[in-house]
Amino acid sequence: MLGSERAAIELPGILAESPVPIDSLGGQISWTLAQDRFELALHNLSVANRDLAATFTASFAAKRGGPNVIDLTGNFSRADGRAVYRYVPWLPAPVVEYLKASIKGGKSNDVRLRLKGDLAKFPFADPGSGIFSVVAKVTDADLRYADGWPQASGISGDLIFEGKSMRVAASKASVLDVQASSVRASIPDLFDDAHVEVEVRAEDQTSDFLRFIAQSPVTEALDGVTDGMSAAGKGRLALQLDIPIGNPETFKLAGEYLSSTTRSEPTPTFLPSRT
Repeated sequence: MLGSERAAIELPGILAESPVPIDSLGGQISWTLAQDRFELALHNLSVANRDLAATFTASFAAKRGGPNVIDLTGNFSRADGRAVYRYVPWLPAPVVEYLKASIKGGKSNDVRLRLKGDLAKFPFADPGSGIFSVVAKVTDADLRYADGWPQASGISGDLIFEGKSMRVAASKASVLDVQASSVRASIPDLFDDAHVEVEVRAEDQTSDFLRFIAQSPVTEALDGVTDGMSAAGKGRLALQLDIPIGNPETFKLAGEYLSSTTRSEPTPTFLPSRT
């Protein structure tokens, strides 16, 4: 049996911030140590601190000169979205800083973690080599997907880490008070040449879309043609962004705007691609 309060876990070089403070820790732990092999088992290990409350079951086997194999399942009853960057192992420093700056809020009472395979092959780019999966149902999250862009607020949806990728799929969000019917953001590869892909679909007042353009780098892509422009009525926006995390000013932009202000059928206005 294991029970502790005010403890800390040291994982230097693995987690972005170490040691990790633990307010309470309890469960069953057993191990076997032989000349060339070490085995560890965790049963209903409960962990809680300011960022999370979770229960884990795991086995770990290490053999000298051989694989270090883990099989871990975790269920979180409480998680703070702002702390995501602290707990994804082996993240490159630029990605740590990006996640720290971009996920500005959010909470979840339903997070599931699965980690299985030889840790030497993490994060398991080949699906057959292992499993790394985190699925969180989030509410009230705020996402600043790049510096200089208006953030998406009030996000409700899924935050998913799978293999080398991260993605956010929101069924509810707003950007500068524009209510979005869909916001999707993803980083296809967290560990090499990371860039964030964003897709926003929204229907609202044309004046709100003009404000979005004015307060984001979109106005540069349009050479300022919308500066000082005003409009009434509603429309629909479909916007796609590709933003390199290490060089966000080289973003790529594409999309279209459908205005229903003056005609019975929506009139498309295409945003010029920016590369």
